[in-house]
Amino acid sequence: QLQNKIIADDEVLSCPFVILPGFGNDMIDYVNPLNKGTQYGMVSILKAQGVKNVYVVPIMRPQWLLIVLGIFTADFWQSSCRPLQLFGFYCKSVDETVRLAQLETGKSAILVGHSAGGWLARAVLSDGYWMQEGKSSDANAILSSDLVLGLVTLGAPHFPPSSTGADMTRGALSFVDRRYPSAHLKNNNNNNNNN
Repeated sequence: QLQNKIIADDEVLSCPFVILPGFGNDMIDYVNPLNKGTQYGMVSILKAQGVKNVYVVPIMRPQWLLIVLGIFTADFWQSSCRPLQLFGFYCKSVDETVRLAQLETGKSAILVGHSAGGWLARAVLSDGYWMQEGKSSDANAILSSDLVLGLVTLGAPHFPPSSTGADMTRGALSFVDRRYPSAHLKNNNNNNNNN
């Protein structure tokens, strides 16, 4: 059941699946992990299960170093960063990949978020308006449900650390947890949240 609708298996398998890599991972880890062969990659496994179109957000391992640029902001040191502040490079790649998948297939995507890719998917889904970080009053805001049919997360840390633990996301995960407590997909017909 996705978006509160029962969908036939054929219909789900014809939707593009977009894999969002986990923190520190590279897209190759989902295509040919540890260079052991593509048959071991998540892409091949999904295709073997009947998924027709699988995309991987094209994140390269060195791109994760862009997060270090956050050290030049007060928000970084106060652990009050928003996702786009530190992970904007990642969210932009998710946006481009999802739009490409929809352009090529004509269908909304199913996001498969691994580890940090799971909570970053929630950041992109935002409050139901695609990549808005709560700015849904923007006249150009796009409903997340126009691009995404559903979200599956694998090993994603959806909750921030306790107040005594260090927040390695420098507040970005706390922001997502506080502002988007679930994956918001607003329904075009009645504009209700579908979690």
